[in-house]
Amino acid sequence: MNKKELYNLVFGDGDKFTNFYFDKRRNKIFSYEKVLNNTTVGLVNVVDLNLCQNDKSFKTALITGVCTAPNMRNKGIMNNLLNEVLNDLTSKNYQMAILSPVSKDYYKKYGFKPLICGNLVPISHVPNIEITTKKATKIDTKLILDLYNDISKEYSLYQQITDNIILDLLDDCDMSGSEILIVYKNQLPIGWFLKDGNSIEIIVLPNCNILNNIKQLDGFTYFINDLTGKKELFQIKYLNECTPNLKVNNALIISKY
Repeated sequence: MNKKELYNLVFGDGDKFTNFYFDKRRNKIFSYEKVLNNTTVGLVNVVDLNLCQNDKSFKTALITGVCTAPNMRNKGIMNNLLNEVLNDLTSKNYQMAILSPVSKDYYKKYGFKPLICGNLVPISHVPNIEITTKKATKIDTKLILDLYNDISKEYSLYQQITDNIILDLLDDCDMSGSEILIVYKNQLPIGWFLKDGNSIEIIVLPNCNILNNIKQLDGFTYFINDLTGKKELFQIKYLNECTPNLKVNNALIISKY
């Protein structure tokens, strides 16, 4: 079993997405593997994801796709592999690592602590004829990026992104059945969001209440930052003692991978 087969076994994303995830993304994944008898039994994937605050950019690694072969769990494999990953990221001068935890307690033994907390909030439709939407395509890449860069200035913490990240996001939407919708007010673009199933996964809008003006989202849920919230969307580990602790009142992070 190779890393793709292990990833697909654990996450069940299918061959098309798995090949895209490892081989065809523009913002490349790099993988750490534990191999025994020519079989990948543990896997940790990392993506470059630079965070910005107060006009400073921090070299950040997003840890994603963490998995162990089902028959090899509880043998210390992931413990050793994660420590290896964190040590290597430190040696490569990454200042911090972040991840989106399935279990908020699992990664705390490795020094991770809450970064972004909040709650899931339901959308209740309030009609507003000024607000309309349009499904985004790759033709809209520059508009999507420009809107992101303009709105990110209003956040205390945000991700530095490029058009390649937007193109990856659009490719992912095509494969997963999700979609990016550009929001217009009086026919002028004001922001966008990513709709996946019955939830909103990414919001790039000057005001989240705008979602309530979109009829087809009635009953959907979205995440809103709240320092006392129950859900930990991201955890962080500082890899350099000279890196200042981030202070997060609100955050804008493209977290699809």
